[in-house]
Amino acid sequence: MSTKWRYIFTDPSFKKFASLGIKDIKKDSYPFIEKDLLLNGLGTVRLFESKESIKLKDSYSGDFQLIENPDSEPKKRNIILKTLPSASPDLIYHEDSSSKDIYSHIFI
Repeated sequence: MSTKWRYIFTDPSFKKFASLGIKDIKKDSYPFIEKDLLLNGLGTVRLFESKESIKLKDSYSGDFQLIENPDSEPKKRNIILKTLPSASPDLIYHEDSSSKDIYSHIFI
């Protein structure tokens, strides 16, 4: 099964970073798009959604990192979270009946 992965950063400490990205360390790429998400009780939080669907069994914990300043030269990038968790079949979400995409929500 493949889903689009959504890393949802609910901890307010992530708001202090101006520029963040999620890096696929195996492919040395940034396959996630940053968006804002309005959550009841929390307000607007950061969300990173995978550009493509990812097979749940193809990626394991440790494949993705949260990076500060992903668009800068490598020496100016900082690893904020060295290991991001993998998606779980327990947190699959269908946005609406008209969408063909299925999402895996990963809360951090």
